[in-house]
Amino acid sequence: FDIVSAGEIIEHLVNHAGFFSCIRRHLKPDGVLVLTTPNALCLTYVIQNILYGHENENLDHTCIFSVTTLRTMLSKNGFDLGKVTFFPELEKENLWWPMRVFKYVQLTIACVRPSFCHLFIAECRLGGRDGEYIRLC
Repeated sequence: FDIVSAGEIIEHLVNHAGFFSCIRRHLKPDGVLVLTTPNALCLTYVIQNILYGHENENLDHTCIFSVTTLRTMLSKNGFDLGKVTFFPELEKENLWWPMRVFKYVQLTIACVRPSFCHLFIAECRLGGRDGEYIRLC
């Protein structure tokens, strides 16, 4: 395949090595793996950790990645991290008003510090080079 897209999947997996092995078998040498995943260092998770003294539990997730930990996981499985794009969680309409305010604050901060965004997209390649960080705003 030219492109393999894995949106919001990697954080649910138990066998990352098997996942990447399968993709390596099916991806063309110049192909691209595109991953999206929650950002372990997003502002929401940082504040939850400060308030509760531990990370928020999500029983559907086996792990959560920052750009650094994803780069390490990719490297150990034959991929290189390319371009990374951070993006916020945009749902604000049906939230309790303090959460809606927090989402707007988070969006504002993300314009200055994109790495605080809730999610990121990672472009991954076989034998590529480390890429650039893309600013949200």
